[in-house]
Amino acid sequence: MESPEPDTEEIFEREEPPSPPPPKQETKPKKVDGRKRVRTEEEKQRLRDQLARGRAKSQETRARKNKLKKIQKEEEAEKDEEDLLLRLQEKKNRKKEKEALSSEVARLKRELEEAKKPKVKLESIKEEKNKPDSKVVEKEPSAGVSQEKAPKNTIPTKTEPSMKDIYKMMKNF
Repeated sequence: MESPEPDTEEIFEREEPPSPPPPKQETKPKKVDGRKRVRTEEEKQRLRDQLARGRAKSQETRARKNKLKKIQKEEEAEKDEEDLLLRLQEKKNRKKEKEALSSEVARLKRELEEAKKPKVKLESIKEEKNKPDSKVVEKEPSAGVSQEKAPKNTIPTKTEPSMKDIYKMMKNF
């Protein structure tokens, strides 16, 4: 029954790679945890109490820190507001000073323009010459001349500056 030919055929058939077996899952040995021991009810209650106290304390500290942060933020905000208020007041003061200086400059310019203008009007000078209010200075009558025939010399008093004086004053400005 065995023939040489089928053996060769079996050999050729066997040359095909056999399908690899599925990989074996490696199981890791479990580590023994020391806390896996059985605890009594007293221990469990003690641990629960410690956990509750720890949570409460951490909550208190978080709340305290949050309050401190809130207070610091409020203080910083107040400080910023004060700084801003001071800057605004300084700005207003500078603006007022600038306005005062500009008004002072405008006033001085007006005064300068007024000083450049002649102070005495020609018409007022002419009117004063024609007025009889000017002082009359009489010379003493000479021995041979009667008082009626003696000429009256009128010398006007200087109340206003002459045109020469006005021109000199204008040149000085």
